[in-house]
Amino acid sequence: MTNTPIVKIAKSGKSISSNDIRDFVFDSRYSMFKYHSNSTTSVVISAGDTEKSSTVSHSLGYIPAFIAYYKRSDESVERLVPDIPYGVDFDFYPWAYATTTGVTVGYSYADPYNKTQIAVTDYWRTYANDNNYFSVGRISNNPFEGAFRFSSVAITGADSLVSAKIQSNVTGKDGSGDIKFKTYGIDEDNTSSFGSSPMGRTKTTAYSSNTRSVPTNIGDDVEIDVKDAVLEIADRGSWSSGNAMGFIINEDSGDSDAWFSSTSGTTLDLVISGTLTISFRVIIFKDKLST
Repeated sequence: MTNTPIVKIAKSGKSISSNDIRDFVFDSRYSMFKYHSNSTTSVVISAGDTEKSSTVSHSLGYIPAFIAYYKRSDESVERLVPDIPYGVDFDFYPWAYATTTGVTVGYSYADPYNKTQIAVTDYWRTYANDNNYFSVGRISNNPFEGAFRFSSVAITGADSLVSAKIQSNVTGKDGSGDIKFKTYGIDEDNTSSFGSSPMGRTKTTAYSSNTRSVPTNIGDDVEIDVKDAVLEIADRGSWSSGNAMGFIINEDSGDSDAWFSSTSGTTLDLVISGTLTISFRVIIFKDKLST
């Protein structure tokens, strides 16, 4: 009886006598992938990002078999990168694919990372002195002003904002030229709903100066910077995360008969600072998957 020789090649630092198949680059007793390379790479997801990727080159000239692992900087475990099927709804997921020149690994978010969208709960317009919608500009050279209120704003003074903005969907407009206005925060811990005019409420010291041309189309979005006002309100000693936050917009001597209004689709977008690092380990084999 002839004994078939066993050929084993152990990984660096592993024993040739090991009984763990994972300790070997090659073991003739088993059908194994033929090792080519073991590389590491990483991507950094910043506030507002939806996807980041990195490519590990292999120069094999064909599409090889590979295994990829990933580790988030906020976790202590390394996970196998799954194949995410199309049409499946995930908030975030890692992914990888191979080409004839490299293996690309990445991480995706369904919505921008660290971005919170809060729907408006109250409007105010001074033109009709009611809470039916928001408007800003000038009509017959008279100021057209308003306010917004958002409930359940989850932010604290310890958070460092990359940006904070009101995204106002245009549902009415008229005229041409420049609309000029200043946007303040309502300097209260938990500002109440707009059952009556909020225009006399105490305003933050911080404000943003804005100049906008009359929007081109109904349905356009107008972004209004409120970062400094948000920070001032959140830095109040008695502010609590989840309170309501309001903003007053005063017209600032823009062109006459130039204005826009909003009645729906308005959100307060908060983008929080901070990053998430995704580390990848990519093991590439000489086994050909496709030419």
